[in-house]
Amino acid sequence: MTDIVLECTRAVIMLFILGYLLWIGKREELHRQRGWLYIISGFALVFFGSVIDITDNYESLNRFVVIGDTVTEAYLEKVGGFLLGSGLILVGFLHWLPLVAAVRKNQEDLLKYNEELEDQVAARTADLTVINERLVEEIDNRESLAKFPSEDPSPVLRIALDGTVLYANAAGSPILDYWSCGVGKSAPDVWRESVAEVLNSKTNTEIECKVDERTFSFMFAP
Repeated sequence: MTDIVLECTRAVIMLFILGYLLWIGKREELHRQRGWLYIISGFALVFFGSVIDITDNYESLNRFVVIGDTVTEAYLEKVGGFLLGSGLILVGFLHWLPLVAAVRKNQEDLLKYNEELEDQVAARTADLTVINERLVEEIDNRESLAKFPSEDPSPVLRIALDGTVLYANAAGSPILDYWSCGVGKSAPDVWRESVAEVLNSKTNTEIECKVDERTFSFMFAP
């Protein structure tokens, strides 16, 4: 009686294993993988061997030859079921395991590539952040330089090569009034000559100029 219970339990377990393999194989389309059919066939034969192994406990089944406690049943159980089934499972795993190892390696390579790509993106982002900070700093510097002449308490004039006054800050307005000219008009001849000399020589030149009761020291820069 104990043999029957154990053999039935084994057969039920093999049935569940075979059923699960068939279900997961259909869902994941594992039949396309090398070795899968060998594995399924092997477990099917082992299940077959487990089932007919139960029949050898009933001598009344001997008349059917292939089941019961007969030589044919024993041959089908041991050779056709367990031995051949185990062999097919072995062949299936010999095909299957290298594929699993290759997939695992590909996953590791992909993970490593993703990490390297993330590092490159992070480095590139850091570079762009630094460049953006420098650009913002450069813009701020230019804006500060652009504001500097208008905020300078000293006279600041910008004169073209032909002597035309292009710009004058608030502190430079009294000088333009003294010259009787304004922005867009020509500066005195001596100033045009000084401007031409500075632009041609590309060197700084200092000139003193008296305006009313004040004496200014002007620095000409190209």
